[in-house]
Amino acid sequence: MINNQIAYYLGSKIFAAILNLVTMAVFVRMGGKETYGLYILQIAWAYMLYSVTMQWLRFSFFACFREDNGADLIATYLRMLAIGFAGLLLVAVGGVAANMMTAGFALGIVILVLGLASYEALSEIARTRLQARNVAIGVIIRAVLMLAFGVIVLSYRPSALGLALSVGAAHLGAALALLLLSKNIGQGQWSASAKKSLWDYGKPLIPAFGLDALGLQLDRLLLARFGSLETVGIYGAASDLIRQTMIVVAEAIAGAYFTVARKAAEQGEENQAKDILGQAFLAYTALTFFAGAFVLRFDRPIFDVMFGVEMGAAIEPIAAFIILSNMAAIYRAYYFSQAIYLTKGSHNLLYSDAMQVAITLLSGLVLVPLYGAAGAAIAMFAGQMAGIMVYLIAWRSHYILKLPYRQAAMVAMMAAATYLLSGLLERSMTQNSGLAILLNILLFGSSSALVAWRLNILSFRDLVHKLAGSKKGRTGQ
Repeated sequence: MINNQIAYYLGSKIFAAILNLVTMAVFVRMGGKETYGLYILQIAWAYMLYSVTMQWLRFSFFACFREDNGADLIATYLRMLAIGFAGLLLVAVGGVAANMMTAGFALGIVILVLGLASYEALSEIARTRLQARNVAIGVIIRAVLMLAFGVIVLSYRPSALGLALSVGAAHLGAALALLLLSKNIGQGQWSASAKKSLWDYGKPLIPAFGLDALGLQLDRLLLARFGSLETVGIYGAASDLIRQTMIVVAEAIAGAYFTVARKAAEQGEENQAKDILGQAFLAYTALTFFAGAFVLRFDRPIFDVMFGVEMGAAIEPIAAFIILSNMAAIYRAYYFSQAIYLTKGSHNLLYSDAMQVAITLLSGLVLVPLYGAAGAAIAMFAGQMAGIMVYLIAWRSHYILKLPYRQAAMVAMMAAATYLLSGLLERSMTQNSGLAILLNILLFGSSSALVAWRLNILSFRDLVHKLAGSKKGRTGQ
């Protein structure tokens, strides 16, 4: 089951990541640094508003779903989401009427939140029901539409509002595709008991997700307060690119492993759940350390190609800090914050998010005015690590933390050794930099493949055996 889940999730995420990177480069190059910076701020406010109003429903649904109550829970979930959006619409209209925001800004926020809420709801329903193929189709459609709509808008009139509307519309298009692919999604009825289950589990999530969204956007908001939109655009583009290279696999890991681990925990198979969590933890370790080392080694060529030489030169001094902050964010968001759904309560998410926001804000107020973008990245790293520490203390005796730490340390050391060896190779071939880059890419590829094979990360060894068996069978015929 896990192998099939991984194939769908990882395949679609890799395809979407390539398109998303192209989309990001197009947005920056066609729109310019200031337009992209303003667009980032609009996305930040939309995400924070969505998180504090409706995102909790998605995760509460995942935690509460059981096969015997599935239809009614889905129906109740979607109706509660519609009520939440109606309330948001009234708030937006009121804000415009009271001159608290412009009509254009309100429209961008509303469309973004509607798109996010609709897409994530239908994607979560499919993921929870183990319909990985449908999730993969939705991921691909969203990526294609974001690029297509973005190019159309930027060709006509480059603006942050236009980009926000195109991204919101892309999410709505993918949500419609997921709705058409879903089976039996409309057979359930509104259920008071389902509403109570969603609300009881989700109550701590409402402030938690509000704090989480604020914590994830604080670096950009602080930069906007103490810097310029151009600085926000440069920092945001670099951070988004690095995060995208990691999130593509992180989401595949979460989608494949945690759904199956939660089902095993439901059935009382604690040892099986623990083993699956251990596999997920090793996968996250390989992802963060190898991706981080790769981007750090090739930072200048990557950013030059994506955003131009001028932005590449501006990003290079802060790349290491941004990489570290995103590595910590992946662990906190995709292991620890997913693992709460194998526990009896969600309150630790609230405590972790509160600690993250507090440390990010306090350190950011000191560091950002002094060090600019580098200070923002350091503050984000400090906040993420503080949030992780909350989980480590709270779950110190729980099986969730009985993980293969020794193997994880070996993976990290292998990534560090690969980075150092690639540096030696680079310095020894200064006269032929093109060949050095090619050899280093092969070095990183072979090293990460060796680790994936040795520890069977993301079922890599099983997949190779399966492909080899298929090829052997065709040859035999």
